[in-house]
Amino acid sequence: MTSTELNHIEELISQAEDKINTNLKEAESICMHALAHCNKNTATPEILYKAGLILSQCGKINQAEKIWQDAIQVANTKNDDLYKAFILHNIGTIKADLGNVVEATYLWEESLSIKEKLNDKKGIAATLNNLAWVSKLELDNKEETRLLLKAIDIFVEFEMWTDIADNLIKLSISDEKNSLYYLTQAFYISTKYYVNPKDVLYVVTEIIRLIGISNQYAAIFA
Repeated sequence: MTSTELNHIEELISQAEDKINTNLKEAESICMHALAHCNKNTATPEILYKAGLILSQCGKINQAEKIWQDAIQVANTKNDDLYKAFILHNIGTIKADLGNVVEATYLWEESLSIKEKLNDKKGIAATLNNLAWVSKLELDNKEETRLLLKAIDIFVEFEMWTDIADNLIKLSISDEKNSLYYLTQAFYISTKYYVNPKDVLYVVTEIIRLIGISNQYAAIFA
């Protein structure tokens, strides 16, 4: 594949990405047109990764997974561990959505291992959160709490306040004895940074429930 051909495919993928929020059918059509110009032996892991994302957003989950499976082979050939980690994470999400949690866990753990070697911190946090979800399903509150806290450390480093607040809310459930501590932190963040209003309402409601409506501070939170 020449650089001109590669640039053309990348341009088509970019056009498809731009159409995702306005016209899914057109986005899918452009993406398939791009894929028709390449195959797993000539395409880059990045192109196949993005194509899979587009198709998954268009509801073509089976096609997306097939493309990502091809992309893993390409990534192995080209020693592109970063996109391999991205793809493993996404295939794991597909498996989880289909109810295959065991396979999803295996894929996420493999993705996490690669991301840790590459020091891809944001990627690590995303996969830690998924593994925390698995621990929640397994009723392993201690492990869920550990993973959520580990992810928060990364979110704090990058000032990802919405993600921090979201994990604090999850922690208020997984680590029930410290619920008020986590919720008040989430409340503080919500007063300084934009967070989903529904999350803010949940936090305030839970704080009032925990401290009791007769508590002298209940009116302030209300």
